[in-house]
Amino acid sequence: METGVTPLKSIGAPFRRIPRRRRPEYSRCSAEWGHFLASESSKFTDAQPFDALVGRFILMYLPDPVATLKLLSRQLRSGAAIAFCEPDYTVLSTVVPEIPLLRQCEEWLREAFRRSGARVDMGMRLYQTFRDAGFVVTGITVSQLSGYGVRREMIEFFVEGVRSILPKIEQFRIATREEVNIDSLADRLEAHAREADPQWVSIRYISAWARKP
Repeated sequence: METGVTPLKSIGAPFRRIPRRRRPEYSRCSAEWGHFLASESSKFTDAQPFDALVGRFILMYLPDPVATLKLLSRQLRSGAAIAFCEPDYTVLSTVVPEIPLLRQCEEWLREAFRRSGARVDMGMRLYQTFRDAGFVVTGITVSQLSGYGVRREMIEFFVEGVRSILPKIEQFRIATREEVNIDSLADRLEAHAREADPQWVSIRYISAWARKP
């Protein structure tokens, strides 16, 4: 673009909170490299064509990912890059020795996503989705977190994920608030993990990239 400023488009606004205050260094970066716009993907138009379309954990929540990508493709230049990362919840984490409480939490999360209409296997659908949207797939990779022992910060990160989905877990009667006992969940998971001292591998995160013909 002539201005040297690239609009950074967010099509995932309904699924996350956008902070109103930014740290000074973020403001400086934004001023130099681009500016953010928030919009529903179905309503987005712009006079300038884009060089790339990227997203993380977005397509799994869309009613029709192929239709959305086809719509957004109209805003892309020929040869533009497309890259998305999506999870695959069909294969849960592997923990040895197994921690039953952790497995139970993962099953609660997966079922809540599934009943909410999210595609829990979206990571494994990226190739087909890109192909059906008219893109030329150029690569796919799989990544997983792995480690051993216990890290409290990771336990708390996981529990916050459960906390954020707890209303859906209750709504769909997957588990009661008393069964989840969210306020003590981190302590209980840590106690079980310290007893087991496990080696672990997380669920799969699948990334695919393509180009517009």
